[in-house]
Amino acid sequence: MPRHTPKQVPDRTYPQVVTTEERAGDDEVFSEAMPLVTEWRYQHAQFKQHWPTLEGLEAEVRMLELETELIEEWELTLPPGQLPWEWDQRRRELRRRNQRLGTARANLRRRRRRRLLLRVCTLGLIRLFGQFGSRSTPWPARYGGDAGKPHRPVDAPRRVFPELITAQAEPGEEKVYGAAAELVVEWRDAWADRKQARYTLDCLRAERRRLELELRLIGVFGLTPPPADVPWGERRREREAEWRRRALRRLRWQLPMTWCLHWLLRGLTLGLWGRVNGA
Repeated sequence: MPRHTPKQVPDRTYPQVVTTEERAGDDEVFSEAMPLVTEWRYQHAQFKQHWPTLEGLEAEVRMLELETELIEEWELTLPPGQLPWEWDQRRRELRRRNQRLGTARANLRRRRRRRLLLRVCTLGLIRLFGQFGSRSTPWPARYGGDAGKPHRPVDAPRRVFPELITAQAEPGEEKVYGAAAELVVEWRDAWADRKQARYTLDCLRAERRRLELELRLIGVFGLTPPPADVPWGERRREREAEWRRRALRRLRWQLPMTWCLHWLLRGLTLGLWGRVNGA
């Protein structure tokens, strides 16, 4: 039996469903579970904003711990669920989150060990390699606009599958992607940088940024990147996300090595390497 049965209120059709945004009457609906719901919303926002950094991984672990408690002890339904889960679906969701929690804890331990090892081995110089991604263009400018100028409202483009990410931007697509719209634009920038990169170091930087963005788009927002032409199911998303995690682990070691090799060659050739390769 759940610790508390959500109270039915007039403006809530399904009081068992938790939303990512606060709603009027939450205290009355969730009662004793409200502190957990509030913390879950905060950790969820931190996870979306900071993943896959260390802070984001810590938020992911705590978020999943709260989700298992909210599902198992309080029998609540969490996003993206919009209808209350039945008993068998709650069991499946709980099992899936426990599996994901084990993976998240392992990733967090590896990240902490790697950061400590790199700082010890490089006497702190690894911070020079910290950000290999290119800086992105401010949000309003990406759409050719100015933050200070008013814009006419644009209707959302019609999509058969709104979960698919398109290679080309479309007017009004921010209404389709919602909170993921800015990440989609950054993903297109990273993808373009990778295709246009002439040299290994630039290509690796763009590839790492692209994979990091795709992990968030797939794992957090449930979107499907190109070249897929139909949305992925849950199991396919998990496989694709795991493939990208493995690729990122390789890149995070390959990038510093490539950076060191690049500057070593420049030193050995008295700068000729940089001139020949456009560095």
